[in-house]
Amino acid sequence: MKTELKPIVRISYAVDLEVCYDPFKGNTPEKIADLIEDQMHNLLMEVSPDVLGIYTSITVLYQDTTNTGH
Repeated sequence: MKTELKPIVRISYAVDLEVCYDPFKGNTPEKIADLIEDQMHNLLMEVSPDVLGIYTSITVLYQDTTNTGH
């Protein structure tokens, strides 16, 4: 039985996140970035079963020490 080929679309997004960060809680900015990246992967796979793969990379990690946050 021959299966019908379905077209695949590749979508690229640029997302910038600002996250409140407490350096005294034991996580580095890199660790927080990795945790959020993993959560995004899990969430996208959960809500979009047609997603075949997720490819991300952390391109910039900037810690603003002048902002006191919330």
